[in-house]
Amino acid sequence: MALSKESLIEAAKVRTRAAKRQVGAAKADLAVANSELDTALAEGKTAKVRVAREHTRDAEVAVSEAAKNMDVVEGLLDMDNSGPPANPSAPTSGEGTNDLLKHLGGKKAK
Repeated sequence: MALSKESLIEAAKVRTRAAKRQVGAAKADLAVANSELDTALAEGKTAKVRVAREHTRDAEVAVSEAAKNMDVVEGLLDMDNSGPPANPSAPTSGEGTNDLLKHLGGKKAK
């Protein structure tokens, strides 16, 4: 069965919301890490610098995941625009969205 335009849009929205959450969390992690680094540098404490570096690594992973989600969204939107116009009388159940997301490297849609 063909994916409906609505199912592609919904999958893109789900991925976009997830990416926004990941970016927000990463920004918060980076703010905490930068504050810890500033404090540690001022106090000359290398152990605190190591902890802060771990926070920045975690934030980098979160940003990477968000970027992957945005790539999936772009792929979904490109698929929506790449084919011939949809036949409005054709049945469109949205079935297959989870397989598409899996193929594009994502998680199951909810």
